[in-house]
Amino acid sequence: MTDQSPDSRTPAFRQFAATVALFALAVIVLGTMFVLATYTSGVSKRSDKQIGELSARIDALTESQKLIVAQLGAEKVATGTAPTAAVPTKAAPTAESVVPFSRSATEAGLGINVAVARFTKTGSTTTSGTPATIRYGNYLDGTVGYSVAVSKGDVFQGDYYVDESTRTVEAKLLRGAEVTVYGWNGAAASKSAKITAADLARVLGRNDDAARRWQSTWFWIKIGRQGEILAATQTPPQ
Repeated sequence: MTDQSPDSRTPAFRQFAATVALFALAVIVLGTMFVLATYTSGVSKRSDKQIGELSARIDALTESQKLIVAQLGAEKVATGTAPTAAVPTKAAPTAESVVPFSRSATEAGLGINVAVARFTKTGSTTTSGTPATIRYGNYLDGTVGYSVAVSKGDVFQGDYYVDESTRTVEAKLLRGAEVTVYGWNGAAASKSAKITAADLARVLGRNDDAARRWQSTWFWIKIGRQGEILAATQTPPQ
């Protein structure tokens, strides 16, 4: 029997060795891919978890900020004061300017009263005076006037506010009544003028802007028991 030389077995041996080597390489590659995939998946999961935790912290901080802002706003409203621009800057009117008329004991006994009113309608003037429908108002000065004006949605200007009543009465502006107004015949609004009752009645009886202006003007009036207006003084201009 003749022995074969190692060279005669080389092709088969090489083929076998190559197969084993490829198999081993495949195992190594697959193992490496599995390890990489496992590692990548872990990293991704950890990243997603970290991102989720960070997002949750940001949301929590945002909600805390909203709560703090809301709490500060509530405390500011509860403890704050009226806006500076809306607070009256002038001193409250003096007693003399608030009530320009004083009643004597005799007038009080006769039922003469002092009130704030405006002329909503006038009739035909007679020798004794002018019939007029008047509407009463409540003269409020200082912080009380400011509070009432704001509660009604009106702008508070100057030193007082007149809260209009729903009460209207029939009266008569006597021909000899003393009347004081501001800004008469184009004069400055701060300038007062003495006019006659007939002058005022004549303007009130017209159907124009001047009539509407004086119909919306508030007057202090001295009025008798029978509705006779003895005097009228326009409230200080705003």
